[in-house]
Amino acid sequence: MVTYQPQDTMERCLVDRIYIAMVRQVRLCQAEAAKLRMSMRPEILAESLSQILRHSTIRRFKGDDLSDDMESNYQFYLKVIEELRPYPLIDNLPSLGLIERTMPKTFVLLKNKARDYETSWEKFREDLNQIMKALREIKKEANNYVASNQDIHVAHGLLEDMRIIHRIPHGIDITLMTKYQVQLDNDLYRAMKVLEAYRENKAKLIEGELVNDGSEIEEAA
Repeated sequence: MVTYQPQDTMERCLVDRIYIAMVRQVRLCQAEAAKLRMSMRPEILAESLSQILRHSTIRRFKGDDLSDDMESNYQFYLKVIEELRPYPLIDNLPSLGLIERTMPKTFVLLKNKARDYETSWEKFREDLNQIMKALREIKKEANNYVASNQDIHVAHGLLEDMRIIHRIPHGIDITLMTKYQVQLDNDLYRAMKVLEAYRENKAKLIEGELVNDGSEIEEAA
């Protein structure tokens, strides 16, 4: 390394030890960064959340379960339930105008029902029995969706916290990385100290030799 400018074979060996320790420090940082990137993958986060929420093997979360689209769908059907809550749909039916003005999410699903029934919207909207049937189906589907995806909604709410937790290696990873970091620090420190001591002793040795040579010259004179 240019910084240390080794002067002999021993110094080159010690500088090589310093260089190797520093390279390994960089590799450790790269390994930690790679581990962090892997831990942020959706499937890894999903598995961690499955463990925290104690899901059985059959009901483990998948990466797609925790997507923003899934949460958006959950919030959509939750809003549909809220829109339909004032209407028991037994014998009273809200007008289509009221549904369109005050129940936009339900209205979207209602128009989709017309396509499901393979009829035009114009014909569908005139058949009150069909509308009542469709609204009951929509209410049931919304309730079922929210109930079956409640745990996914909870997991999505914990997703950001899980990302924060995963920024720090844990378990066997943190143990191995910590031990390796300590080892590299010790290797680097020892190599630097040995180089410093070697140079100091060499300087003293050279100085001593010069002093002795000078004394001998004076005595000879």
